[in-house]
Amino acid sequence: MSKTQQHDRHGGSPFETSPVFTTSVDDNECDSVGDMEVDFPLLATQFQLRVKTLNLNMQSPSPKFYDDLSTSDLMCVQEVTRDVLHEILAAKGARSFEVETAMRHGLASGGEGFDTAILYRTKTIRCLQAKIVPMPHPSVRRLLQVNLHMIANGALVVAGTTHLTASKEHAAVRAAELDMCLKSLEVEDADVWLLVGDLNMHDGEGIPSGSTKVWQDAFIKADAPDNLSNTWCPIGGARIAPRVGQWRFDRILYASKLVDSDTTEACVITDHACAKQVSGSFQLSSADFTDHKLLEVILVVEPNCINEHRSFQAKRLDLVRPGLGKEVAKRPARTESCAKETGSSGLCHCGKDYEKTRMVPGSGVILEDEIRKHLYRLYTRRNGHTMNSHDPLELTGLVANDDKQVVLTIQATSYLH
Repeated sequence: MSKTQQHDRHGGSPFETSPVFTTSVDDNECDSVGDMEVDFPLLATQFQLRVKTLNLNMQSPSPKFYDDLSTSDLMCVQEVTRDVLHEILAAKGARSFEVETAMRHGLASGGEGFDTAILYRTKTIRCLQAKIVPMPHPSVRRLLQVNLHMIANGALVVAGTTHLTASKEHAAVRAAELDMCLKSLEVEDADVWLLVGDLNMHDGEGIPSGSTKVWQDAFIKADAPDNLSNTWCPIGGARIAPRVGQWRFDRILYASKLVDSDTTEACVITDHACAKQVSGSFQLSSADFTDHKLLEVILVVEPNCINEHRSFQAKRLDLVRPGLGKEVAKRPARTESCAKETGSSGLCHCGKDYEKTRMVPGSGVILEDEIRKHLYRLYTRRNGHTMNSHDPLELTGLVANDDKQVVLTIQATSYLH
């Protein structure tokens, strides 16, 4: 008992564990919004969608990041660690933003210790569905994809963000990843499709030939000057070096339908497209905490069908594991024996998995370990605020607290005591 209580009395900073959700498969058992019918205005209403992307380089965002977020409608971020995600979640409410990421759906932050996230303004955008699509073998990365409804005019936008495999030596792997991302987005019925993120593409690498849409690169569409071509430079490197201009790794790609057209075929971006890039809106700006630059562009988005009704399915989420507020849990101090440092943030987490979540009586859930990819844990109800997951029958027989945790992997199941 004393050993268990020790991990609930850490001496570090307060720590908040975010809840975990899953998409409901039974519409009758979910209280969230279901099928909704959208009434389009008599005339097409154009909505200016401000899109941004930034690789955080596993660093905690600076105040400037939140200033940039406040002027965005949609921001995609890469190399997001678990601790950084918690910081963003804590700040999103004051800025009227919501966050979608694989980590909030019970998946690990990846074998590299980071993942991606999509932040969207709740006053202008409604998220209908979120999908996490794994990359083809041997890649360990994935696509985070969301179906979005523009509240102002009913336009449907499918947006995805990812962090593709780097280096010229892995060009074939990266090409397969990009092909999979585009195909996953293209099968969705929408007015506009977006692929935004750190694509790690080199000169000479383009859109796969099998794509069914005409994809536009915001940089090329803007006819941007060379000084806007480099999006990454190693910390301490000289951004004026000749080779830096070839490092346009971060990109904003988009495709569009035609307004008032029944065709589902790909179209070239013209004045009749559902997405038109605002002239002069493509910008790069330096971030003060990461080695990547912030990319942004403004797209004028409108629905393909004017003066018509549309029915669409909104996402239905079930809470499978509640979160813990800052008044409950604390991080261990760096000097405590269970302290494990996470990434470059300097923050520590408890190596004994102290963040034990309060489960509803009779409930349980299998989730991927937040740090160790492909390791799954069974979370059950705790028998007290300072006690571990337990089996009531064993507890009765032992007349003592038992610290049993089922650990699941693809290959086998084992019990840890």
